[in-house]
Amino acid sequence: MMMLLNYCGKNKYKDEESIGSVLKYIAKEGDTNKAPYTYGVMCSGNYEQAAIDFDRTQELYNKEPATKVRHFAISPKGTYSVDVLKEWMVQLGDLFDAQCLGNEYQIYFGIHTGGRSPHIHFALNPISCENGKGLYFDEDIIANMMTIISDLTNQEVGYKVKYETYPKDC
Repeated sequence: MMMLLNYCGKNKYKDEESIGSVLKYIAKEGDTNKAPYTYGVMCSGNYEQAAIDFDRTQELYNKEPATKVRHFAISPKGTYSVDVLKEWMVQLGDLFDAQCLGNEYQIYFGIHTGGRSPHIHFALNPISCENGKGLYFDEDIIANMMTIISDLTNQEVGYKVKYETYPKDC
């Protein structure tokens, strides 16, 4: 078994409420297992403010992307402490931003601890907050993300696309 990078909700998250719904899910707001840590890259670490940040970027550049938000989950092989996942989350945010996304896209992270093993979720605004350019999510970006995860965690990383319509399935 290997660590997985899951892309959740392919071809979903197209309506106006998608950003707030996905970020609220990542924060596990209102859940008994609220995310112990959240982190924002070029956006707030608070899900409500991060949703406003994502929306404002899309409005600023008058962009209506077909997919309002990209949602991913990173499921490590084995069990790791929340502190280790927190460290990974912050480092992944900085590395993804610098090495995959050119320091111009907003990313919101959260750690989930309930149910199965602790894991990391993150959402990506597909509109650049620097120039309004839409992010074409290709195999090179996924490969770069997988390499960054693998290098940071010393684990082999696989990739899986999930077609569920709601983030709870990821």
